[in-house]
Amino acid sequence: MIQHKIRFDEEQGILRLQVLDDFTPESIDEMFTKVKELFNGKEPKLILVDISKMPNLSLDKNTRKLLQEKAVPFDKMALLGATPITRMMAKVILTVLGKSASTYFCRTENEALSWLKGEE
Repeated sequence: MIQHKIRFDEEQGILRLQVLDDFTPESIDEMFTKVKELFNGKEPKLILVDISKMPNLSLDKNTRKLLQEKAVPFDKMALLGATPITRMMAKVILTVLGKSASTYFCRTENEALSWLKGEE
């Protein structure tokens, strides 16, 4: 069962993902299946990920590998609410995925939306 909230915001043209728990192999599989379904036919693929309620970002080797294998292509991703430790871990994962250049860490939702839409 997905422990995260995922929806496509038609008004803003972005996918919203609120991470509410640690990633597990099961949650990653379900999450990316849902993301692919919501992104079907949508361009550009913009994601706003709220990690402010995420307990921590400790990923074992199998979970990191699954994240790499299942990752959904996206154009831009804004990460909201990262702690310094979460931010460091996320940067490592995004570098492995080859997505560090298309990702932005932000403090507010308005800042995230402006960056995603190219208004900054």
